This record gives sequence, C-alpha cells and structure tokens, in this order.
Amino acid sequence: MEEGKRVSKEVLTKLDATLASALAEHGVTDYTPASVTRQCQEIVVMEQNNIPRMSAWKYWKGVGECMEADYLLVPQLLHWEERVGSSGGVVKPASVVLDLFLISIKDGSLIRAHFDETQVALSDNLLTIDKFVDRGGKWVTAERLAADGIKEKLLELGL
Repeated sequence: MEEGKRVSKEVLTKLDATLASALAEHGVTDYTPASVTRQCQEIVVMEQNNIPRMSAWKYWKGVGECMEADYLLVPQLLHWEERVGSSGGVVKPASVVLDLFLISIKDGSLIRAHFDETQVALSDNLLTIDKFVDRGGKWVTAERLAADGIKEKLLELGL
C-alpha cells in the first residue's frame, strides 16, 4: 500500500454522491452538502493562519462552528486500490480503507467509524459468505466496496 497515493477528482466526486445517496436511503435529508462548507473551510484556514500545525479535529470543529451546525460528518479516504481483472476473476482484488468522523460541534466529542476491506475469495474466508452472496458472487470494484463500507459505517454511527 502506497501512503499518500492520490485518487482522481472523479473518484472523490463519485464517493461524495455515494455518501449523499446512502444518507438519503437512511432517511437523513436535513443536512448541508459538502460543497457548501467551502466558504467556512477558507474562513477557518485564514483565522488559523498563524497557528502552526492545527489539528484536524480543531479545523473541522471550526468549520462546524462557522456553519452553525450541530454535527459535522467528515469522510476521509485513506486507501483506494481498484481491482485488476474482471468480475469473474482477478489478479488483484479491490481494496478500500475509509473513516467517517461524526463531530458534535456543541461538546466537541468525536466518533470514528473505520472501514478496511480487501475483497478475498470465498475459499480463503468462509466467514465472508454473506458479503459474497450480497455481491452476486462476483469480484467487485473499489467503488462497490466503498459504497458497502459507507452504508455499514453510517449505521454504526446511528445515521
């Protein structure tokens, strides 16, 4: 796994759409989309310009305060590896690592939901049979892995 390996803007845009879709499926509709946070992100950066190495928690809490939000959901993609092969067979399976952070702006508490999966063959791990069946018995893309992870972790966060 390469640390700091960039993913395309297209992948990030698709993941934002996947997150929005999953929130809607879970009945969460009263929220401000990520695109609206840009102005507050810029304000927080300008306000904190003289503070070296501001923590991510402090940064996002500041964004949430600027937005006058109760909670802020911050997704973070840590690893993205697309499968090499097809749905019928792979040379290298898809792999995704992501975190969803739910920050309470009022009290500053933070809950982290972590997803880390590299698809494995059913013969390598029979405990994955439910996922194998849900995925149609196929090798899936990183996009599908991420969608599964987002849905699972939103439930874990109570969203």
